[in-house]
Amino acid sequence: MQDQQLIIVGALVVLFLIAAIFLFLKNRKSTSPIEAKNEEKIENKRENFRVHVDEDDSLMVVKKIGPDSVNKEYTCKLVDISAGGAGVFCEEDFPLKDQIFVILHFSLNHEQFKFNGRIVRKIESLGRKHSLYGIQFLDMPEADGNRLIKEIIAIENNRRKISIK
Repeated sequence: MQDQQLIIVGALVVLFLIAAIFLFLKNRKSTSPIEAKNEEKIENKRENFRVHVDEDDSLMVVKKIGPDSVNKEYTCKLVDISAGGAGVFCEEDFPLKDQIFVILHFSLNHEQFKFNGRIVRKIESLGRKHSLYGIQFLDMPEADGNRLIKEIIAIENNRRKISIK
């Protein structure tokens, strides 16, 4: 009789352990490299669709660095654009400890644009004399925003046509 009770208790313990392991595996987050990378992409998702461009001779007018008015023009290269901002290469080294407000002048498909913005990111190039600046557009009029979106879509559609052929 005592042997039967020991077998029953042992079987219950084994069943309990199997159930606990099953629940643990079901509820734990996966740490596989693919799923971790997908989670990282979701966190790094941009608010706006970004298109790579190659527009030399764009103009960036630095209006204000921190509390100081500047009003100085710099030639830059527009390398990507979205409805919310742009990426530009510039040879000037701006310190990001203070907020830097700019006006960015550029053209896309022969359409001229001029937007107020703020430098929000800086990526320095090793061994090169320029930095990549991320500019967030500020106070964009709706009509200008729609016009910009139209040109971004036109650029992307043109690229898709070329790659399909």
